[in-house]
Amino acid sequence: MEDMVAVRKKKKLTFQWVFYTYSFLMLLFYIAYVFITNDRFSKADQRMSGNPLSGAELENIRQSWMWTQIFENLFLVLFLLMCLVCIFIISYKKDRNLYYQFMMTNSSLILGIIALSFVFNQTTMLPIGNLLQIIFIPIITFAIAYFYLLWVLRKKRGPS
Repeated sequence: MEDMVAVRKKKKLTFQWVFYTYSFLMLLFYIAYVFITNDRFSKADQRMSGNPLSGAELENIRQSWMWTQIFENLFLVLFLLMCLVCIFIISYKKDRNLYYQFMMTNSSLILGIIALSFVFNQTTMLPIGNLLQIIFIPIITFAIAYFYLLWVLRKKRGPS
């Protein structure tokens, strides 16, 4: 019996570590996305002010756009992978604790990114839409996962 408790405690700590690492990477990708996008916008603003850009500066703007896309895609891929792993584990193990941890982590992450977006909107020249566009697909996916996992967990209990 004590071995079962130790195994559950170890499993819970492992999942907590995974969720902390996931949250850290998601925030890191988001902040990198914001800083690179801001740099790209400031260079484009320089172009709009009438100062001609050299070929090297245009190449630099193109590279900034490419890195913006890379970080946006990393953010999305990491979110989708975590979603799929959690959906798979929760669906087959019917683990309510993992479900709540998954929901709380992603809810906190989405709300944190929304709050950071408003802060970055005030401190950078980026419009709020550009700051929030990175979480549109994750919000929709998160809502679908929420209802699917709720259905799976209720199905486990049987008819009420």
